[in-house]
Amino acid sequence: MLIHRVDGQMRKDAYYHRELNKVAILAPYLYPQLTDNSTLNKNYGLFYVIGHEMFHSVVNQEWAEKSSAFNNGLSCLISHYERTCGLYGEGSCNSGNQTFREDGADLEGLRNNYEFLAKNYNEEELNEFVHKSDSLTVNRRQALFYLFGIDWCYSIKKIDNHTNVHSPPQVRVNGVVTQMPEFSQAFSCSPGQAMFTDKEQTCNLFGPDSK
Repeated sequence: MLIHRVDGQMRKDAYYHRELNKVAILAPYLYPQLTDNSTLNKNYGLFYVIGHEMFHSVVNQEWAEKSSAFNNGLSCLISHYERTCGLYGEGSCNSGNQTFREDGADLEGLRNNYEFLAKNYNEEELNEFVHKSDSLTVNRRQALFYLFGIDWCYSIKKIDNHTNVHSPPQVRVNGVVTQMPEFSQAFSCSPGQAMFTDKEQTCNLFGPDSK
């Protein structure tokens, strides 16, 4: 893994270099994303970025051709993001076949990030409040999802011809968390609500739940 120096524009970015099989992370990702007195600014945002870039080495068409289980999970994921476009997209939203490499890396990166969190804290610690203000109270479990969403929190423009390999920000965030029952648990989502999901509704590219 490479960590690059800060460039002139203080740009937060990271990428997977296919030819070198390395992950490069620009230095701004190493700095706290929130105020210094908030325990929300732990490194979990960075861990997600590392996981996302590492999964680029396996979330691709080559793996779909090698593994029927991966290919089935990929078809599920593409259909999920096509539906998410219909719910949250603005203008032309072409998530699915066009964006699966980024969508899959997003999802598997955050799943592994959550697994890391759950292994380092017990149930009581996960429910411990790590941020309190007049307008917002956040426990440690919820903080992980807030950190994931913060990076995509900016003004959304309507796009008439979306050709980006990334899903639009609102689709990118909602597409991931609606594939994670852990999000439903963290925010007490109920069956029938738009953000609710359970294990039976999730798409799995890897592991024992892939089929």
